[in-house]
Amino acid sequence: MRDEDIALAWASGAFELPAVARRLTVAGKFAAIVCVGAAIKGETQHDEVVRETAAPGIAEVARDTGVPCTFGVIWALNRPKAEERSGAEVNRGAEAAPEVEDPFIKLI
Repeated sequence: MRDEDIALAWASGAFELPAVARRLTVAGKFAAIVCVGAAIKGETQHDEVVRETAAPGIAEVARDTGVPCTFGVIWALNRPKAEERSGAEVNRGAEAAPEVEDPFIKLI
């Protein structure tokens, strides 16, 4: 995948990833969407709401539109753990991107 073939779009948080993914797929300009984000455990159950909506929401976008959408969202207990799981040595975007290059081969 060439750098010039990649467009970057931002979501305000992992909860909003499905909405942004849907907007991009409906635009018809992209062959695939790579969703990357993080949800960090806090003092409330907010991370549970994000976890219970982000993954199924992204899957729904892929099913509804036929555009492959990969899921590269991490769940962590705190910010240091999130940074440890998403730094230079572990790159969730790099892990999720190859899945969209030829997703149908992976399904066979």
